[in-house]
Amino acid sequence: MVWVGGYVDYGWWGPGDPLILGGPIAAGGYWFWPVASYGGGQLVAFDVSRPSEPELVSQLNLATNGWWNFSRPVGTGSLIYLSHQALEPALTNNWRQRTYLDVIDYADPVSPTVRKPVNIPGTLQGISHAGELLYTRGYHWTSEGVASASEYLDASAYDGVAAYWVASLALPEAWPNPLRVWGSHVLLGRTGNSGTEGQAGALETWTLADTGEFTLEGSIKLELPGKVLVARDDLLAVELTDRSVRLFDATNPAALQPLGGALSPGCVFFELDQAQGARERGLWIPLGMYGVSVIRLAP
Repeated sequence: MVWVGGYVDYGWWGPGDPLILGGPIAAGGYWFWPVASYGGGQLVAFDVSRPSEPELVSQLNLATNGWWNFSRPVGTGSLIYLSHQALEPALTNNWRQRTYLDVIDYADPVSPTVRKPVNIPGTLQGISHAGELLYTRGYHWTSEGVASASEYLDASAYDGVAAYWVASLALPEAWPNPLRVWGSHVLLGRTGNSGTEGQAGALETWTLADTGEFTLEGSIKLELPGKVLVARDDLLAVELTDRSVRLFDATNPAALQPLGGALSPGCVFFELDQAQGARERGLWIPLGMYGVSVIRLAP
């Protein structure tokens, strides 16, 4: 079982398993325990081959160089991917903020290998093709240091040594505009203009085509804009701006099928990012000290 400490979220990961955000689960025989840190980047591994007697295996702290704002981690095989930001001197009396990819290889959990950081266009959002394709989110900057009006989703090829830009997709300027990388698909929430759609929303599915360009595969309308997207197995959960949750069958991400949903109970706020579930058992959403809310689906 693996825990990775992050800036906002914590996740588990086991060798050979995809990394999932949420709570502990047995996988791969090792733990990565979450360590409280405002900047993230701390990883602690435990051997849980005997679950009743976990044993410390190794510790890593990537935040010792002034690195900060670590991304959510994602995993493939024995590798964990995440990104961080750092300030570097640019010109006389000037500094620039850059984003780097961190890759840690846990083929040997006792002595994990940390690869040299690689400059990437923005904060890591996800990976595909066994980690050879990176998806990042951030602003594009001119040589004069002026940022673009909108954020961009950038795809970059990664060969283990360097990252090479492939394609960009301008993200909606209107908030909220949540984004979730799911395998080789990118799910993007879009907010409608109040003058034309009454602040309705849409959920789009994009993919990187063989032509090297982002291609829209499908789009469905939402009665309100979505602000959080969570993918669990074949189930997609979308939190709308009124705190209601809509569920979709994502067996085919290009053709999402509605499965219903529910409103948040009373004035209780929940963290959809920490929810767990699947098509056959519904979605379980933690409510902190108030317990758990369950959205069950019809058979």
